Amino acid sequence: MSPPLAVEVPKSYTGSEKASYPKNENNQTIKLDDALELIGFGRAQVEIVLLSGVTIMATICETMGISVILPASKCDIPISTGNQGLLSGATFLGIVLSSYVWGYLSDTQGRRKMMQYGLYATGVIAVLSSFANDFASLLVLRLIAGVCISAPSATVFAYLGEFCTPARRAQMISYASIAAMIAMGYIALIGWWILSYDYALELGENYFYKPWRQLFIMYTIPGLIAALTFRLVPESPKFYIAIGKTQRALEVLRHCYAKNRGSLLGFSEYHLDPEPESSCQKVGLLSSLRQQTLPLLKWPLLLYFLVCCLQQISAFAVYGGLGLWYPELMNQVTSSTDNLFICAVVERAQANKLAQIAPDGNCIAIVNEETFIYILILAAFGTSFSVIISFLLSIVNQKTMTVFSFLVAAGAGVGLLFTTDRYLMAVLFCSEVSLAGYTMVLVNGTAVSLFPTHIRAMAVSLSMMMARLSSFTFSSLVGLIMQDYCEETFYMFSGFGRTGWQVFLVSALIMLAVINETMGISILIPASHCDLNLSETDKGVLTGVSFAGIILTSHLWGYVADTKGRKNVIVLSLVITTLCSLVSSMAVNFTTIAVMRLLVGMSISAPSATIYAYLGEFTKTEKRTVVISFASVAVGLSYVFTGTFGWIVLSFDWRVNILDLVEFRPWRLLFILYSLPGAIGAVWLMFLPESPKFYISRGRDDKALEVLRNMYVENHPGVGEDDFPVKRFTPECNETVDCMKQDGCLSILASMWNQTVPLFKRPNLLYFSVCCALQFGMFVVSAGMGLWYPEIVNRVTKSNGNDSATICEVLRGVELPEQDLLHDMEDVCNDHVTSDVFVYVIALGSIYTFLYLAISTMLRKFSRGYILVINLLISGVSGVLLVFINEPYCVLVLFCSFMVFAGISISIVNGAAVSLFPTSVRAMAVCLSLMMGRLGSVVGTNMIGLIMEENCNLTFILFGGCSLLGAALAFILPSR
Repeated sequence: MSPPLAVEVPKSYTGSEKASYPKNENNQTIKLDDALELIGFGRAQVEIVLLSGVTIMATICETMGISVILPASKCDIPISTGNQGLLSGATFLGIVLSSYVWGYLSDTQGRRKMMQYGLYATGVIAVLSSFANDFASLLVLRLIAGVCISAPSATVFAYLGEFCTPARRAQMISYASIAAMIAMGYIALIGWWILSYDYALELGENYFYKPWRQLFIMYTIPGLIAALTFRLVPESPKFYIAIGKTQRALEVLRHCYAKNRGSLLGFSEYHLDPEPESSCQKVGLLSSLRQQTLPLLKWPLLLYFLVCCLQQISAFAVYGGLGLWYPELMNQVTSSTDNLFICAVVERAQANKLAQIAPDGNCIAIVNEETFIYILILAAFGTSFSVIISFLLSIVNQKTMTVFSFLVAAGAGVGLLFTTDRYLMAVLFCSEVSLAGYTMVLVNGTAVSLFPTHIRAMAVSLSMMMARLSSFTFSSLVGLIMQDYCEETFYMFSGFGRTGWQVFLVSALIMLAVINETMGISILIPASHCDLNLSETDKGVLTGVSFAGIILTSHLWGYVADTKGRKNVIVLSLVITTLCSLVSSMAVNFTTIAVMRLLVGMSISAPSATIYAYLGEFTKTEKRTVVISFASVAVGLSYVFTGTFGWIVLSFDWRVNILDLVEFRPWRLLFILYSLPGAIGAVWLMFLPESPKFYISRGRDDKALEVLRNMYVENHPGVGEDDFPVKRFTPECNETVDCMKQDGCLSILASMWNQTVPLFKRPNLLYFSVCCALQFGMFVVSAGMGLWYPEIVNRVTKSNGNDSATICEVLRGVELPEQDLLHDMEDVCNDHVTSDVFVYVIALGSIYTFLYLAISTMLRKFSRGYILVINLLISGVSGVLLVFINEPYCVLVLFCSFMVFAGISISIVNGAAVSLFPTSVRAMAVCLSLMMGRLGSVVGTNMIGLIMEENCNLTFILFGGCSLLGAALAFILPSR
């Protein structure tokens, strides 16, 4: 609870004082923004701006300070480059995991209270971090620190903005955010000071307390100061109004008025006007979370929210992803005596590690003094930019400043690749990181202005959650790829890409297109059934006809991809898919659309499997599964894509007659939108090379050398084609095929047979059989159970956590409302798709996206076999437990785990298949194993329909058994 505010009201005023204050002769009510205008800008706002600045400073110290600590701790806690990326991003991951909850609590329990709790807890965790003695404990503690610091990291912007008038809001947030750059100076100066000492206090056997440990405590001091100071300031008046406590809000406003003007004369007679957004209705926790979130997913707030999220992702990819590595990179640059390109410095540093061994055998962790100077330069740059931008915001709008900041940051990133002067490197690096980071401030200021009070903290928290997820992903990605793909790293963070990254991105885009085409129909069917006069049987046929097309043509496409080329097959099939989707959008009856969706399935079958082979063949063998898993994040994003665009487009209800033949409605436009990623992917792929592995497998070594030579020249500025060190390839076992003329082949079928037979010979037969069995089982669970996902979530969320029911009792309860509804059904056809459907699809996509990112990161540390077994065990155990658990929230968690952990394992098996089979039959192997997976989808959905009503418990035990059996089979595959 906020402490009561005691405001002293002087008993008498002079005549001149009375004349200077606004009149309120009618004792009228006043809106909050008008009250803030009367209060003006003064001491109260200055105090809040300063306190908010210290809070922002505390957030930066916790998230960025680790970048100075890690180089100094290398001797005590041996850390690889990859693990350093994980530690750098762990705090951001903690913020991601808890942002949603903190946003909800800040909107319902108060901004100030949640920030205090978060800052106190962060201080405790920082002290514990200073005693960590191994990588695992430090990783866990930094993750928890991120969970705690998440509260003030986003809520502070809402809190500050609610004490300012709309006209000054962005500017005041910008001024407070200067503290972010001051924090960088604080990090450097304190680090320089503390690390200049060389003491080692022995606290136990082989355990020493060294200066780098003290930095954890020093960096948390601003947060503890802010936490204590928050006791002296009031809660946000906007928050009080949002929860219906207008009298408390009025007390806060009177306090601010008196502090700014010295008295209450002219303001004490006013009463606050309760705003329409105020609500204090008591509901269940889950329903409350839902009510707090749903307004963000309604037009036009949805559009603003998505734009804010995308801008934050872009800004934090650079500021957090690349900025965390600034001290490490500058440490390497300053350690080099030669003027080299930044990537040449990185490559040299890998051969000469900065954690060196002294002649006496002791480890030396070097952090050069120049590194701290460069961090101070970054702080100076950032502070200068902050002050200038804050001043310019009074004459230039936020949109212009945001665009300018992004463009300059991108230009600086590209310039880094073409300079050898270390000081110019520092200037360009600072410009890129500072300006990208400051766009975050501008976006937060925009968000505070755009969203209503009762969901403002939630909006800012969720957009910042996406930003922190971006930081975690890209800081980890830098650790993974910096050594091998240095130039591409800087190009990626600057908005450009080269061949390797283009292959990765286009592969992800095509994976997204595949899911759009196969799963998007589940949204389109209910929206189109009135226009197409679809029966329930017709709907069932349309749902599965695409999968039937995939099953029918998988073998053929695998053969063509292995004999004619991956790229050509993918481009051709995507073009056909796009054309069929366009025709589908103009269909006027069931027959037409069914034929078109069958053709879509037959054509999309090619990229749905071949893209894994194409991407994998541009990647090192040991990193193949990791890269494919990262690209598979697009699968989760596709659910978000289909749900979001479906929600937006189907919210309209317009009709356009085309030649009196077709009535073009929003659902037809949705067909076109869902096909766009595939069309873009086809055009993009036309400009990329064929897989060099495919060329080698067909005996065309000259073409493979040409592809690799061009990639080498693109990735190494300043070198020529003659500098490419590879002149010829060493033949590899099982990697080439006989490319003699096929005059002896009687038909294409004979050629297909010859291409397929190697899969049924040792050692391929065992691995191929296991991959097919795994794909079948995983698709049975993920696709079969996915059909029931919206129904179960809808039922559980509506229970408000008060009803105890097992999964089967929930499913039986779902059917009852439909039976009652039949008695009252009117003859008017209703093709409205409820918003809950889109919410559930977007939520499922978010879960998939997060888990794909988590699994991709873990694959760098653990073998794919270990991850695959764990995933399937979690899925199987969750499925079996569903039969016995009757707690609604546990049912929801278990059901999602059952379905999603099986689904994310599909990409791991695809990565294994790409690694296990020789190039000459690789596409065939992936296509046929995925064909078995699609067959599993059909079997799974039909099995549920056949046996769910008769024996629900048996259904879940059987499906759970599929995952458990898959876990056992996974032991057969090589772990790496």
